[in-house]
Amino acid sequence: EKGRDRTLSQFELKKLLKGLPKSKLTPDQQDVLLFTLLTGCRIGEACAMEWKEIHDNEWRQPHSKTKNGRSHIVYLSPPANAILKCHKHAKRYVFHSPTTGTQHLRVDGIEKALRLSLDGLEIQRFTPHDLRRTVASWCGDKGIPETVHDRLLNHYQKSVRKTYNQSKYNKQAKSAWLKWARHITKLQGANSDQR
Repeated sequence: EKGRDRTLSQFELKKLLKGLPKSKLTPDQQDVLLFTLLTGCRIGEACAMEWKEIHDNEWRQPHSKTKNGRSHIVYLSPPANAILKCHKHAKRYVFHSPTTGTQHLRVDGIEKALRLSLDGLEIQRFTPHDLRRTVASWCGDKGIPETVHDRLLNHYQKSVRKTYNQSKYNKQAKSAWLKWARHITKLQGANSDQR
């Protein structure tokens, strides 16, 4: 992950949410992108998500599949769960590849389709990773502490403070995911009103 500072404005998020159905991304690719936006997860981790990792309203990522090698629990808000329900027909992977039928969607395919869609979406270039930064920036604007951002994004800061403070911030993270999901739902509703 290269250090960039691109985030999407609220206006751009509205455009994205409104324009996705008309974009060059397949419905499955659109779902992965929206799931990434709702959860703040890495798109590669979303693509490789398996049904055995889903438990009630949680996605329990094993340490072997995360970038930093630390297991991560993502609370699934109602809109995130709604996306998963649309993929119940899939076998091993939630977002399986229609081409192979046995593997998951590929990140490079999603990134390519997104690049080809940007003109139609009328949004300046962004990558799926910029959606993570957008989530974290919104949390910061809403006064949600950085410790909770780190928990949402599965970032791990080594510090003396972390040595003593062993809290997982699960309750605070769940609250932040729900607030963010409500915000995204509101933006989608604003789009519906404009149609």
